[in-house]
Amino acid sequence: MNKETQSAKNRRLSRKTIISVIIVMVIVASLYITKFFEYKIEHRRNEMTNYAVEMRQGSQYLATEMRAYAATGNTSHYDNYQNENNNVQRVAKSLAALKSAGLTAEETRLAETVASTSESLVPIEQKVLEATKNAGGGQSEEAMALAFGAEHEAGVTKIAELSVQLISSITSRMAMAANVILGISVIVQLIALISLVYVIKIQRQYVVFVKDEMLAPTLEIEHELSYLSQGILDNEFMLKEDETEIGRMIGAIKGTKSFLQNIIGNISDDMSKLANGDVSFDVQGDYVGQFEKIKTSMQATIDNLNEIFVSIGLTSGQVASGAVQMALSAQELAASSTEEAGAVADISDSIESLRKGIMQTEEMSRKAEQVAKEAGGVLMLGKDKMDNLDKAMELIRECTSKVVANTESIKAISAQTGLLALNAAIEAARAGIAGKGFAVVADEVKKLANDSERVTAETDDLVRQTIEAVEVGLGLSSGMVDSIMEVGEKAGMSVGIMESVIQEVAVQSERINKITKSVNKISESAQNNAATAEETAASSEEQSAQSDTLTELVGRFRLK
Repeated sequence: MNKETQSAKNRRLSRKTIISVIIVMVIVASLYITKFFEYKIEHRRNEMTNYAVEMRQGSQYLATEMRAYAATGNTSHYDNYQNENNNVQRVAKSLAALKSAGLTAEETRLAETVASTSESLVPIEQKVLEATKNAGGGQSEEAMALAFGAEHEAGVTKIAELSVQLISSITSRMAMAANVILGISVIVQLIALISLVYVIKIQRQYVVFVKDEMLAPTLEIEHELSYLSQGILDNEFMLKEDETEIGRMIGAIKGTKSFLQNIIGNISDDMSKLANGDVSFDVQGDYVGQFEKIKTSMQATIDNLNEIFVSIGLTSGQVASGAVQMALSAQELAASSTEEAGAVADISDSIESLRKGIMQTEEMSRKAEQVAKEAGGVLMLGKDKMDNLDKAMELIRECTSKVVANTESIKAISAQTGLLALNAAIEAARAGIAGKGFAVVADEVKKLANDSERVTAETDDLVRQTIEAVEVGLGLSSGMVDSIMEVGEKAGMSVGIMESVIQEVAVQSERINKITKSVNKISESAQNNAATAEETAASSEEQSAQSDTLTELVGRFRLK
């Protein structure tokens, strides 16, 4: 069974939270409605009771003013009676108000009986007023008898009793309706309490979900990305990957670490081979994305090194071959010069004998002008110069990207819940004793609002610690700067022998002297040529040895 993803769980808990909030709002609205009906019933009861009392008081007021006028003759009581009976008419108006407020049939009968009884007393009261008025403002026995007579007293008593019955009926009926509303209110409060427990349970699940399944893994991922940004790949990542969003993110991070470790391992192995002089391999491994450039650069470096070392080997062989040939030529030149020197020495001895034989002629000869140019040969020695091969490898730059994990914001409901708690507390205070249970609910809702606000603040602080962006880079640049100067050598030997121009001499001895001098110069030149040839042979042997050393150095590298 697949594990529920964070987004799916968040949506599920959000839906439950919304539903619970709606239920609480409905319950609070129901409580408002019940309180409204309680208020309406109480207001209607008070209004109807006041109308019934006004009806009774209006009838009593007429009787009281009538009796006061009969007893005192004070015309103000007469005027009060006439004003109440003709203008104020509290009995008639109260009856109409009671009927419009809504009475039962029995209550209507009682109210109409009170009104008709009060109306039946008016003729008696009018007689009392008329008799008192005829008596000139003094007491009249007839008026007093009618005012305090049994008939009038019975009517007043009947009105009082009927009014009490009417008020009692209205009070009982309204009390019954109020009890029904109170029962409904109690049921709603119980439902509100159950709903509050449900809301608290959902909020606790939400807090645990955010803390354990979102915030804690996110902080671990942030730490792991921080290690990656510092190039630390060997630390242990304890979180396990799964099918959730954060689980897939964990899998991506582990895959990235494994990939980077493989890339670094491959590069390290290739660099070790290069350090050991092995350039016969090709770069292997899966280099994807930007890492493909590293593989291309390394392969190009290895191919260039192979070409350079092959060229050095060929050039070294050619230099060695030329040096051997030069040494052989120098040795042949030295041998030839030695033989020439020997032959010249023999000729010089023969000429010396001839010179001695014609010594007498030599004294008579003019001194011959000796012109001879010495010829010098210069043998250019070439030696190969090679610059040391500089190796440069570009360092690997590791690049990693931060994984941005976006979590959904936590919906705060504490403010709305607090407002509902405040309104509920106000209504509970108005309801008095009947609202005590609702006051408990209001307190619990207020506590829920405070807890939700505190948890939301803590969650916000933790989320801010969650830092987004991590770059992991791995770069390798390698370059190879090589310069090899072609080695060329030029060897030349110039031997110039300038024959002396022997001027015409008159005497034989002068010519013999010139020949002797020329032969001596030839002998000296032959000896110089032999020495130069020996030096050239030695230089060629040294060059050949250096070429062998270069070939040996190049041979240390394994080429393709």
